[in-house]
Amino acid sequence: MQPILTEGEPGAWDAHGVLTGTTVQARGLYWLFYGSGPRVGVMTSPDLIHWTKHPANPVLVPVEPYYQVAPSDVLGHNWRDPCIVWFPGEGVFEAYLCARQHDYDPVHTGGTCVAR
Repeated sequence: MQPILTEGEPGAWDAHGVLTGTTVQARGLYWLFYGSGPRVGVMTSPDLIHWTKHPANPVLVPVEPYYQVAPSDVLGHNWRDPCIVWFPGEGVFEAYLCARQHDYDPVHTGGTCVAR
């Protein structure tokens, strides 16, 4: 069996490798949200076998001044490990991520982000 997700082509937003992710079933598709560097992208599949990367990737990125923003080739040290929840009544996904607040000191940098 071939892997469903590998790093992107040179120059792509996910060219430096892929990190952990989570899969959710919603709107008749499977949605795989995954990290690459300090960003999160998504792929969809109708059957868990054939996958398509979303054309608007990355769909979540850290934004200063709220979160620390690392260079694109740093694999997710401050915006990673998405846990996704689908809210069908509202028609939205909600993401819970490991993040670092911009103003934290080096000893106390951990935090959690919620994004819609």
